[in-house]
Amino acid sequence: MADRKNQHFVPRTLLKPWTLECSGKAINLFNIRLKNGIQNAPVKNQCSKNYFYGKDLRLEKFLGVVEGIFSEIIRGLPTANNLELGQHLSILREFCFLQHLRTERSLAEEAVMLREMYDRIFHNALPEGHNVPTHERIVEESMQRWHETVKYTIDLKGVFILNNSNTPFIISDDPAIHTNKFHIRRLRSTNFGIQNSGMILTMPLSPRMAVMFYDGDVYTVPDKNGFKLTMSSDADVKALNELQYLKANANIYFADWNKLEIIREEFCDIVERRLPVHFRLNLLVPVEGKEGVFKMADDQSANPAGRSMIHIESVSFQPRSWPSQLRFRSKMFGYSDGSSAGLLRHQWAIEAGMDKRNKVKL
Repeated sequence: MADRKNQHFVPRTLLKPWTLECSGKAINLFNIRLKNGIQNAPVKNQCSKNYFYGKDLRLEKFLGVVEGIFSEIIRGLPTANNLELGQHLSILREFCFLQHLRTERSLAEEAVMLREMYDRIFHNALPEGHNVPTHERIVEESMQRWHETVKYTIDLKGVFILNNSNTPFIISDDPAIHTNKFHIRRLRSTNFGIQNSGMILTMPLSPRMAVMFYDGDVYTVPDKNGFKLTMSSDADVKALNELQYLKANANIYFADWNKLEIIREEFCDIVERRLPVHFRLNLLVPVEGKEGVFKMADDQSANPAGRSMIHIESVSFQPRSWPSQLRFRSKMFGYSDGSSAGLLRHQWAIEAGMDKRNKVKL
């Protein structure tokens, strides 16, 4: 069992294209806390923790199978035809969504959120028999959440991004990015989930390739050729790299050591836009005279007597720019039933029992 003790939350096979001579053994990194670089750091020590997925190795073995499939796809991309590329995108969409949920940062935020929620509910004094979920429980629930919700991403369109610019892609220790240009730019909102219209999911695959999935009812990529999009503008590549800077937890990885000062400058340029956590807990209290109706409490630090509710709100970072090839459609659509769930994507709406009567122009 000792050979599986060191468990990676970012697969070594994903980091490999950034390693020295693509050997998978050593990699250059920029450490966020030190704001400095480390040349040729051992890959075996990156993005890993002892028994991160548990000592019973059940999840570790499952993820090993998933990572094996991912490796086969990456090796086959150079010779894949258009039909095969489409099939690969379907698998990579599920892999990318899984990667989004499985990192140290995503699970640590879940733990912090639960701890704060329990403190607010029980006024910092957990009753006997109540316990904050352990790391093992949080990992299990995260994997279960992927299993139950990955089907809702099936409507996302996908494209391979071929980087033909002078700027290579970077990667971080939290590389799969979920964002939403529509909510941030058009709705001026950073509160959105995987169910909402305008979803974007993207991840770098190498310094010269990335993958992106997007809501086809909101965005269009008119410059793509089949399932490929060539990106020649440094500004467009930097827009995707900015997402890595914004989401990274501890380290950013890059292939060319001579780029260290550029990496440092680009990170320091966006550091104020990074968020310590990506959630907000809102205290709701009853509206006087209206049974079952709640409002935002004026004093969010209060612990009111009687009934109250805790509302969990997602809070996303706001990129300064977006790839120019990802454009809004002239006619955009989503789904709504008028509830607080907001504007929903096609697949989520179908699963929720909606139909064309719920379709709305955005």
